[in-house]
Amino acid sequence: MKTGGTPLLLSLLREGFASPLASALSLFACLVIGSLTWAASQWLLFEAVWPWQAAAECQQLEGICWPFLIEKMRFILFGTYPYESQARPALVSFLLCLLAFVTGMGVLGRGPKIGARPLAVAWAVVIVLSFIIMGGGVFGLQPVDPVRWNGLPILMMLSIIAVALAFPLGILLALARVQKTYALLSAFAAGYIEIARGVPMLTVLFFGIFVLPLLLPAGFAISPIAATMVALVFFMRPISPRISAAVCFPCRRGRQRRQSRWA
Repeated sequence: MKTGGTPLLLSLLREGFASPLASALSLFACLVIGSLTWAASQWLLFEAVWPWQAAAECQQLEGICWPFLIEKMRFILFGTYPYESQARPALVSFLLCLLAFVTGMGVLGRGPKIGARPLAVAWAVVIVLSFIIMGGGVFGLQPVDPVRWNGLPILMMLSIIAVALAFPLGILLALARVQKTYALLSAFAAGYIEIARGVPMLTVLFFGIFVLPLLLPAGFAISPIAATMVALVFFMRPISPRISAAVCFPCRRGRQRRQSRWA
C-alpha cells in the first residue's frame, strides 16, 4: 500500500506520461484545467465587484456582482417565503445541516458514537419539526401556505425524505433484478432501472408538478410539495439498486484484484 503524498503523486505522473499519447492527453487536460481556472479567477476575483463597492460598478466590470448577490441572498435561499418569517426556514436549514454533519462524521468514525436507531429517531423528529416550523399555525407561528415554501430548506427536506423512501424500494428492485427464479420479473426490473436512469431529473420534476395533478380523479388535489416528493422518489429509486447491489452482493474476484492495486 502506498502511503504519503509523494508516492501517490509519482504514481499519477508515471500513469499520466507512460506513453506519447498519454503524455499528450495529460498536457491537453492540464491546459484546459489551467485555462478554466484562470477564467474563473478572473470572474470571481480580478474583475469582480466586491460587497463594499457600489452596485453601479457592476455595469462597468464583467466579473461577478457581489452586491447583487448579497441583496438577493434571502430570495435565493428562501424564495417567496414571507420576509418577516424567514428566521424559520433559516432555523430549519441549520437543523438539517447540523444533523447531516453529525451523521456524516459518525459514518466516517470521527464524530460522537450514535447508534443507528437513535439517529433514525433524530432524523424523524427533525423532519417532523421542520414541517411544523415551515407550515406554522401552531405555537403562535404564523401559518404559511406550502406554495410559498421555496429555496434551501424545502429542497433539503424533500431530498432527505426522497432518499429515505427510495432506498428500500431500490433494494427491492435490486433483489428483483438479480434473482433467477422469475425471469420476467428480473427483465422488468432491469428495464425499469435502465430506462428510468436515462430520464433527466428536470423531466421527472415537470411531470410530478404539472402532469401528475392532471391525471388524478376529479375533486382530488395534490399539493406541489407532495407531487415533488413523488417525483423525487421515482427519480431516486432507479439509482438506489446500483448502490444496494454494490453493498449487498460481493464483487467478483477479478474486479477485486483490479481494485486491490489502488488500495
